[in-house]
Amino acid sequence: METRRRLFIGIALPDCIRDDIARRTAPLRESGVVKWVDPTNFHLTLRFFGDTPSEMVSTMRKELRAAVLPVPAFEAALAGVGAFPTTKRPRVIWIGVSKGEESLSRLGREMEAAARRLGFPPELRPFSSHLTIGRVRSFSGLFRGLEEFDLKPTETFWVRGCTLFESTLTPKGAIYQVVENFPLN
Repeated sequence: METRRRLFIGIALPDCIRDDIARRTAPLRESGVVKWVDPTNFHLTLRFFGDTPSEMVSTMRKELRAAVLPVPAFEAALAGVGAFPTTKRPRVIWIGVSKGEESLSRLGREMEAAARRLGFPPELRPFSSHLTIGRVRSFSGLFRGLEEFDLKPTETFWVRGCTLFESTLTPKGAIYQVVENFPLN
């Protein structure tokens, strides 16, 4: 029987940035209609691969390592809060990127190209740099704090690499394990 791993590539955030975001979004986290992401899991997703055959991971590592080489390290910062599809009917609550978006988009394109070379189907949604902080369980119209909430920019931080993560889903939320880190140029 073929074993499969639920994989994605993203950017792990420095502890100080994760802690700062958790502290500043605490007022939002009082809503019970949202399943909030554990701050230890905060990251910027570049490409979700999903269930991947285990024997493909070695090839994937080589392809992803090559894909990040053209991209130099860069500075980034996060700011603002939004939602998909809209703040009036949120399903996913996110924090945006206020600095480094062009470099993040380039990394997203490189990861999409690598995924295609590896045989993954194309991502149908356009790449959008964001940090998911919560998922609305069921829209009841009771969650109104989002429209009034404003997150000022975080401290700037350096993005020096990407991480291939394995995600294990549990009743208490996802558990992420680092498969491999890929340094930027």
